[in-house]
Amino acid sequence: MRKIPGLLLLALALTGPGHGLGIEFTYHDPEVLARGNAGVASNTNASAVYYNPALLGAGVGSDLLVTGYVLDYKVDHTGPGGHTDLKDGPAVAASAFASTPLWDGASFGLGFYSPFGQKNEW
Repeated sequence: MRKIPGLLLLALALTGPGHGLGIEFTYHDPEVLARGNAGVASNTNASAVYYNPALLGAGVGSDLLVTGYVLDYKVDHTGPGGHTDLKDGPAVAASAFASTPLWDGASFGLGFYSPFGQKNEW
């Protein structure tokens, strides 16, 4: 027990600031995107793993959904320090979801996605 405070203090001493771009990637299903990203109450396909897992049991049959899109920002900035451009190239945001019924009203679902991402280098 005496080692825990020392290990915690060491872990805090070794941490540093993290820099990232907090863009949330929420577009995992084209049907939900077409409804204005309203998928919580009505989505019963495999992407319900992300939007509302309780609705997996309302789906019919097995389902597989694989989506992806390319993010390509062209950004420049001019300020008091001068002019700079965004140096990053295109990035791909992909997701995959699968679901299958187990018994009446219950299903198993599995999903892989990146909820946040995209780094920027100026």
